[in-house]
Amino acid sequence: MAQARCQLKRLLLVEDDPIISKTLTLSLHYRGFEIISCDTTKEAQSLFDKEKFDGLILDVNLSDGNGFDLCKIFRAQNPLIPILMLTARGDENSAVRGIESGADDYVRKPFGLEELTARLNRFFDRKKNESDFYTFATLKISLKQRIAWVEENPVALGKREFDILAMLVKRGGEVVTREEILNGLEDSSEVFDRTIDSHLSHLRKKLKEAHLTQVQISPIYGVGYRLEKK
Repeated sequence: MAQARCQLKRLLLVEDDPIISKTLTLSLHYRGFEIISCDTTKEAQSLFDKEKFDGLILDVNLSDGNGFDLCKIFRAQNPLIPILMLTARGDENSAVRGIESGADDYVRKPFGLEELTARLNRFFDRKKNESDFYTFATLKISLKQRIAWVEENPVALGKREFDILAMLVKRGGEVVTREEILNGLEDSSEVFDRTIDSHLSHLRKKLKEAHLTQVQISPIYGVGYRLEKK
């Protein structure tokens, strides 16, 4: 019986050199990646808005802009997606600017395909092994980055709002007592029992504004709170 083929990782390649673009598309396909390519920032943004990608490969020099600005846009839209930048520039400042723009890694041309493949595989191996991500239905949090998402959309939360949400998501639907919430907050000596209700109220409001429809924070009267799927 033939084995089922593993689903290819889908990457958006933004590269205005047609030879490099074609070479990478073919070579990376044989190394386990599906490549969707384009050569302008305008087309890249259109594709990113319409389709789902597992990672991005961005060239720096493009005909209608540059990869640094494009990287910032994509990173703001998806804080987790792996981004690798390509450039013919060899100076250290460009490498630093790429990382500051939100890139995870930076490869100078010319480069070997095996090196590029190894760097891409490292992204996805690391993503599989990350233990700081927790999900509950359409809610997702990163403890290291202190970011929460509804679907793929980041939600701006205050420090204590995030801490409370993290306790609830990590518990996976089990009850978190008010005492646990109180003790789990940093500087808990400055947090009074009644302020938990205020933080929860703000948290519910922000999640509602983020269009969270599949999950609710339910009170367990006299005990605490838990996440429930609607």
